[in-house]
Amino acid sequence: MSFFETPLGERLQTALDEGKDNAVAKAVDELLEAMWRKQLDPELIQEAISDLQRHAQFRHAISAGDVALATGRATFETRRRYCQALIEIGALHAAELELTRLSSDDDVPDKERGEALGLLGRLQKQRYVFGDRGTDLRQAIETYFDAYTAKTDPAWHGVNLLALMHRAAEDKEPVPSGLPDVSELAGDILAVVRQKPANQRTIWDRATEVETLVGMGKTDEAKDVAEELAQSKNVNSFEMGSLRRQLTEVWRLEETDPVVLAVSDRLLQLGHQAAFDLPESPMQFEKIFGAALPIGYNTLLRGLRCAESVCKITDANGEGWGTGFLINGGLIHDSLGDETILATNAHVVSSTHGISQLRPVEVKARFDVLKGDGDNPLILSGMSEIWTSPPDRCDVTLLRFDGDEPALTQPIEAAPALPLANEGAFVYVVGHPAGAGLKFSIRGNDLLAYEKGGSKVHYTAPTEPGSSGSPVFTSQWQLMAVHHAGSNKMRRLDDPSKSYEANEGITLEAIRQEFAFSLAG
Repeated sequence: MSFFETPLGERLQTALDEGKDNAVAKAVDELLEAMWRKQLDPELIQEAISDLQRHAQFRHAISAGDVALATGRATFETRRRYCQALIEIGALHAAELELTRLSSDDDVPDKERGEALGLLGRLQKQRYVFGDRGTDLRQAIETYFDAYTAKTDPAWHGVNLLALMHRAAEDKEPVPSGLPDVSELAGDILAVVRQKPANQRTIWDRATEVETLVGMGKTDEAKDVAEELAQSKNVNSFEMGSLRRQLTEVWRLEETDPVVLAVSDRLLQLGHQAAFDLPESPMQFEKIFGAALPIGYNTLLRGLRCAESVCKITDANGEGWGTGFLINGGLIHDSLGDETILATNAHVVSSTHGISQLRPVEVKARFDVLKGDGDNPLILSGMSEIWTSPPDRCDVTLLRFDGDEPALTQPIEAAPALPLANEGAFVYVVGHPAGAGLKFSIRGNDLLAYEKGGSKVHYTAPTEPGSSGSPVFTSQWQLMAVHHAGSNKMRRLDDPSKSYEANEGITLEAIRQEFAFSLAG
């Protein structure tokens, strides 16, 4: 029986898939307790640690590995994955001690010995990256060469040998004698990977292909393979994180390199919930510090252009009540033509008594990106209601400007169709949570499900009060819905008998249909 067929395994898997740190920590505590009580066989422990590593939960993997070693239930693979997790957090000395024991153990199968040698090479490589000592680089090259000649995994060991030989030449560091020619090595590695049928190539095979093409100077081809890899539904954050680290730390590609950007964009999609503030100047987006990874330039540019249309809905005193955004009226109905209108939730603004806190005449729209007098944010008032749909229907109010319409350099586009709610699908949400400055929800944005008929959509993008009325975008920054609610016990759209933590939006198509119906009536 698989570990994930047990109740404990199911709880851990659910917590990992949902990316909820508290739930993961609780499930891991249960795992450790079961391990100390010797209630799990070594193979089940190995499965659990492997999955923790796949989800980049390295410290939890280390805790489980410690208990497995202490209780004598660590398989060779468990010991190796334990060392891998130690390397990920920078505990290189502890990893080296265990890897040395593992690689010298006569009972270890050749495959696992090769894996251990590869990890020894990796930590030596990491020491060079950290400390810039030539002895560490030469050690890493020797270790990878030994592993490569053993032919237990020529693609993995070979591409690391290739990368370090390139790095040595770039840094003008001497290398051991007897190494293969760089061009021949690259050709051999590429042949090993590409001789496999396309449907049998693993994620690591494709990552190896990316690196080898970089080493051969075929950057356009490397970018194409990286983009294909990034679009795979099966890729995980550990695999993409490893590739990105190799590209930036060893190959020294710039963060803005198209190959790196393809990997970074996918990592954002695989990451935990996060949001970032809009800097005072778009130029500050050239480097985002902290946990967030760099965003692809084109993706960022589209997001910034959409952000021009998003505003904070305030009262006369400037207190924020929600979010609104500008669209071309034709996106809703042909009768609205090219008029620029403002959309928000009906529970934020409405002329209907008892529905909202604000009336259209009271509303001010503050734009953080668009500028008014001088360098101050553009603030507009003087609006009237075109149409409103109550919260129990579309929860949308459309407003027109009684004075001059704001000019947009690039209006928001509508999604031609709703994206499929399958694995890997995600959304972007831009708004003013808690009445604060403009924020982008860029991670943890899984697209969960649609209501039958497509009126409502659920997603996990992190939002707060004040996000009401925010535009919900597809991965291509095309408008697909208007955010209006969220709950940690939201009834599932695909199974109303169950609930989950989710946010809810009303789809653009549902709003269009409701508006057209109101005109017909």
